[in-house]
Order: sequence, then C-alpha cells, then structure tokens
Amino acid sequence: MDQSYEDKYFALLHTYVNDPNEEALASTAALGRELLLANIPLEDVVELHEKALSHMAQQSPALTLLDASRRVSAPLMELFMAYSLSWREQIHERLVARGLVGEMLRDLMALGGSSETTMHHAGQRLAANSQAKTLTQALSTFTSMGLGGLTLIETDEDPRRWTFAGHDLMEVNKEDGQPTCHYTRGFLHGAVRQVARDVRVADAEVACQSMGDPTCRFVVQVIGE
Repeated sequence: MDQSYEDKYFALLHTYVNDPNEEALASTAALGRELLLANIPLEDVVELHEKALSHMAQQSPALTLLDASRRVSAPLMELFMAYSLSWREQIHERLVARGLVGEMLRDLMALGGSSETTMHHAGQRLAANSQAKTLTQALSTFTSMGLGGLTLIETDEDPRRWTFAGHDLMEVNKEDGQPTCHYTRGFLHGAVRQVARDVRVADAEVACQSMGDPTCRFVVQVIGE
C-alpha cells in the first residue's frame, strides 16, 4: 500500500483522538472511498488501522488504552462504512462485502471501548451516507450490508411516530440482559430524520433480543421541527 495512505489515516486518527470533530470523520469517510477506488483490498484497510494504532502507541506512550479506546473506534467505523457503501454502489451484485461489514462491526464491538453514544452516532452517519429517499430504501440498505433485518411496523395512530422491528441484529448479545442495539437505533434515528427532512426526533429501543424478547423493537418519534 502507498505510504501516503498510511500517513493520511494516521494523521486523521491522531487528530480525532486528540480532538473529536465531524471534519476528521468526514475526511476519514472520504479516505475510505479513495481506498476502494485505488483497489486497496479490505484486509489491507484493516491493517492500515492496526499500523496507525501501533504508530500512535509509539508516538504517544503516555496515552493509555482507556483514554484512547472510546475514540479510535469512530474513525475506523467511518473508514469501513464509506469503503463498503462505495463498494455497494459500484458492484451491487457482490454480496460478500456487505456481510463483511456486519462481521467487522461485531469484531469491533467485541474488542470493547465503543460507547453507546459512539455507536449511536455512527449509525446516524451510515443513514446519512446511504442517501435513501424512503424508509424502505434505508432499511434495505441496512439489511443488504449484513447488519441484520429491519422492518417498518405500519401504524396509522400517529403519523409522527414510527415503530420498527429488528431480527438477528449484529449487536444482539443474549448474555447482556439489556438493550444493546445502539448502532441500529442510531441508524433508524438518522433514517427518519433524513426522510422527514431533518426534523428533531427521539428514539428508544423498547424490546431487545438481548433481553430475551422475540424481536428487537424501536420507536422513533418526531419531537420538533
């Protein structure tokens, strides 16, 4: 891999760890798309992150894992998501890359250090990057990337309230005993905001397979313009 990619990603990761900001995440997403266009294989993208972490550990020995862990996951997810979405746009008939995204996110969560807020925010960004014009398109994108099944539960009682069911979501951990699907919840939050043209919304996971419920269930409610 071209050394310039390693240098660029390290600079972005270092910037975000020291000063979390949207500009660094957007630049990381752009790098993910650039890597795909340069035909960089997925395993090299993973290695790119590992090398950046090693470089950071050498350059900043005083930085503890506890301090860094909550921040290093966000740029990595941006990189993976942008890479996968670009792949999907160019080669939509190849299903392998889609399944790998869910697999990578599960591995990432297994490493720990990804807070609920980080996962929720990353889910919102995926919804925005998907550029779906309808909720049906958004849910289809989510499912096709190997992240689990999502369906909209139709309701006419309140046109400003949406209820969704989730099946076999990648965040489910049946040993946890509490709602765990923060990434999915963030995605639905972002999808509703995008389709409803940036209204203010609140979201909640009201049932979860991690708690023994038959399905995960999410509610997204408009709370203002």
